[in-house]
Amino acid sequence: MTKETITDAIAGNRIIEYTYDKVGNRLTKNDSVEGITTYTYDDNDCLLMEQLKQNGVVVQTIEYRYDDNGNLISQIKNGVEEVSYTWDKENRLIGVRKANGEVISYQYDSDGIRVSSTVNGVKTEFLVDKNLPYAQVLEERVNNGLVAGYVYGNDLISQQRGTEKSFYLVDGLGSTRGLTNANGGVKPRYAQNRTRRKEM
Repeated sequence: MTKETITDAIAGNRIIEYTYDKVGNRLTKNDSVEGITTYTYDDNDCLLMEQLKQNGVVVQTIEYRYDDNGNLISQIKNGVEEVSYTWDKENRLIGVRKANGEVISYQYDSDGIRVSSTVNGVKTEFLVDKNLPYAQVLEERVNNGLVAGYVYGNDLISQQRGTEKSFYLVDGLGSTRGLTNANGGVKPRYAQNRTRRKEM
């Protein structure tokens, strides 16, 4: 994708244009509202830095650091570490620590499939269907209580959270761009990050 034209009665209209290098890494994002973001990569195509300029002035710099296996271990915004990541010997993400104090851990089964996450001491367990082409979460449970349920066809179709059911809208890349409620009303759109960033 090289250009987006967005019409939004609430947030306002905007045009976003993208450029890429020869291997498909995004080099620039020119947003008519936010400004121009440039991206820098290492020799392995891992994102090292993104820098946002408005009217030629740098207003935000985000740096990314990796371990020897290419796993993202740190995200630094304007010189301050915002997020750190911990990985196990199988290169599975097992921990996230945020600057705001939030601590997240992940647990896996013997097949390497994530079966639960714990956020600030609250554990969410996942019921996973391993028979799909890619293992997919069917249910999320906290303290044995159902929090969310998901329905799949060839891809994710809908989710149920409490009494609210939502349906997924996807673009040509398969990225979720929005959700609709049971009456067809569109919820705030999803802004998908399509840079080559190794994050969970």
